[in-house]
Amino acid sequence: MKIAQIFIDQKNKRLDRTFDYLVPDSAGPGMRTVQRFGGESRITRGFIVRIIEHSEYEKSLKEVRAVLDAEPVLTPLQIKLCLELKQSCFCLFWDALSFFTAWTPLRRSAGGLVPYAIKDVTWIAFEKEPERAGPVQEELLVLLRRHDWSYPELRKRMPNLRAPLKSLHDKGAVRKYTRRPAVLDPPAQIPEDYVYSEHLVPEAEGEEKPVFILAETDKELFSLIGSLITPERQLMIVSPSAEDAKRLADGFASCSGIVPEVYHGADPQEKRFAFARNFRDGRIKVASATAAGLFVPFGETPPAILVTDAASERYHLPGTLSLDTVKTAQRLSALSGAPLVLTDRLPSVLASYKTEEAGFEGGETNTAQSKWTDRTREFKRLFPLRPEELCLDEIHVIRMDSELRAGNTGILSGMLEASIGESLRNGERSVLLLNRKGYAGHLFCRSCGYSFHCPECGLPLQTDKSGRWLYCRDCGCRIERPDKCPACGSLRLRESGLGIEKAAALVEKRFRPDFPDVRVGIYPDDDADILIGTQKLLGAADFSNVGTAAALLIDFDISFPDYRAEERAYRLYSKFFRRVCENGRPERFIQTYLRDSEAVRAAAGAPARFLEQQAEYRRLMRLPPYGELFVFTLRTENVETARRESAILHDRIEGICEAEKTDAKVYPVFGLRNQSGACRFTVRSESPEFRDLLARLYADGEIEALVCSVSLNIDPPGIL
Repeated sequence: MKIAQIFIDQKNKRLDRTFDYLVPDSAGPGMRTVQRFGGESRITRGFIVRIIEHSEYEKSLKEVRAVLDAEPVLTPLQIKLCLELKQSCFCLFWDALSFFTAWTPLRRSAGGLVPYAIKDVTWIAFEKEPERAGPVQEELLVLLRRHDWSYPELRKRMPNLRAPLKSLHDKGAVRKYTRRPAVLDPPAQIPEDYVYSEHLVPEAEGEEKPVFILAETDKELFSLIGSLITPERQLMIVSPSAEDAKRLADGFASCSGIVPEVYHGADPQEKRFAFARNFRDGRIKVASATAAGLFVPFGETPPAILVTDAASERYHLPGTLSLDTVKTAQRLSALSGAPLVLTDRLPSVLASYKTEEAGFEGGETNTAQSKWTDRTREFKRLFPLRPEELCLDEIHVIRMDSELRAGNTGILSGMLEASIGESLRNGERSVLLLNRKGYAGHLFCRSCGYSFHCPECGLPLQTDKSGRWLYCRDCGCRIERPDKCPACGSLRLRESGLGIEKAAALVEKRFRPDFPDVRVGIYPDDDADILIGTQKLLGAADFSNVGTAAALLIDFDISFPDYRAEERAYRLYSKFFRRVCENGRPERFIQTYLRDSEAVRAAAGAPARFLEQQAEYRRLMRLPPYGELFVFTLRTENVETARRESAILHDRIEGICEAEKTDAKVYPVFGLRNQSGACRFTVRSESPEFRDLLARLYADGEIEALVCSVSLNIDPPGIL
């Protein structure tokens, strides 16, 4: 027996540390165990992180009841990464571990907990004709005379298989044999005659930093992927979503002949297990995955990692473990020495902050960025940004307030209306982006200001197309539209806002008299002559034969009360106009009421000054990436309890920060409108000292002692 330090699967953060146990000599780091913990009747799961020579525990050590794994499921490097995630995300060790063991989770069986694994499959083959066979046996022989069958396949066709199969096997009419599952032997991905391209990205050696590359088109992105494929090293391509990973794999396969293996956390368990084994053993050379791909094991040579769409908000995974995919990739690269490349189609605040060459004018450092020379740059830029390729020409920015003064009260400006009409006459389609669901935003009383909210979740109720019903798009609650205000009895009820359903109705009303056969549709109705949709348009909409593309009203996204709203709008509409230009050069329009908005100019193709201003604003406000943003959310069934304990925790953190003289700024508590028993407050800090204070709070048990459940989200994409 030897001494192992084991993390116990439990929910108390004060006890989230290693405990010493005796384990068999065959056990080692990276294996899961079962042992008694706390009381004699309490059986818990455990995970071995290290083997030690001597224990500081003075009493006699307990033995584990069983070691569940025959071999380590995590490599030593993955154990280090898991421990780092536990510390940086303030989560439980087993919450972080769940990401690494998703490919082989523990399952209950008659003998207790066992790890998931794909076993060799039993196959049945016809051997010879028996002297006698009953009706069921003859039915089985008819199947086996055609070809060999696996036992699971036969069970699907003949549920009562065991008795007739045993009888035929005893007679020598059939034979059994085992075969390795085909899913564990994937076909070769790279053709033998494939010509490797020049490797553009240097290997990570010593202090080598991650590389940031601007790849504006699919052609540039696929060229970059090709340059990262080498005979010696695997490649893991990380995308924000499963749809993005699949689309990238299909696109790269069509132009290179190499078919990347697609992997994501929602795959069936069998596929997840097979992918992890095949990638670890080197049978998969190129993989296109979501963030789940960063947690699969690999061999002695770490793979190259390519993170696409690096500034995407979908890389931040909320929940028990507030995980940032880009930061996790950086940690993995630093620990393993794996080459890390980050790419994006658009420049962003994150990229401009973390690259050594900060400017957007041919790589020159701009004035605002030069003030931050004391900050350590985490990325380096391999190629300078090309300003002549960043600008989208001929995007018409139309001031809707001028249209209003000219007597146009509709949702279409004169120029956009004329362009849509010209496209219809030429047999071309028009695509309109309005990032608002539903028919109208909400219903309110013009006399007293009363607005209608969902009785279930508190969100504003929207009006449907018929105008007879109010519905909640969050929980599905549906009520009949009242005739008068329930607060003051006034009949002056008015719909406010504009959704895609209302926009479609208004557009159809305008063009139907001149074009009787026109089809106005809402995405995913790709056959429409005039297609209207939200940001989902960018997913898989058909942008061929487009004559007009327009942002109906960009103001909704820019004016959203969140610190990333303007950059989010810039990225959304810039991607939209780039997508519609992939198959042609349609007329493009942006409609807005905003005066002198840099976000509008950025969406129209001039992002340099906008990103400079956004970076300076976030630096002054200590917002990411210049500081860390900690969002505490307290939830319970009782509203007053949530408010009281939120105030207690808020004052406690504020008092500690003042006593320790840290730079942390603690902001007031506010209730979440759509969650009656939830309150939230934020803390902003530039120095790592606040993390140390927060770790002490957890260690002292002050947060665990609260009645409310407390969740911590670090650097979320938004606050609301």
